[in-house]
Amino acid sequence: MARNSIVHRDIKISNIFISKNGTVKIADFGFAIKANKLFKDLNIGSPLYMSPEGLLYNQYGPKTDVWSFGVLLYELINGKTPL
Repeated sequence: MARNSIVHRDIKISNIFISKNGTVKIADFGFAIKANKLFKDLNIGSPLYMSPEGLLYNQYGPKTDVWSFGVLLYELINGKTPL
């Protein structure tokens, strides 16, 4: 993320794949954008995985995917999304 400044904006369980040899891959870069700072855009992503800034203010940035990844980890551990 930091090296190329790519923000995926739709990290969720259905966009994560594991190959036969155990390699984890992220798919569906349709909403991805190159950005190294906070920016405003349309409301993009899956609401259950979106950061509060994305939901409320349509603001995205490099930390957007960190929030989504946290929700994804919660789902993997608990078997359901936080809400």
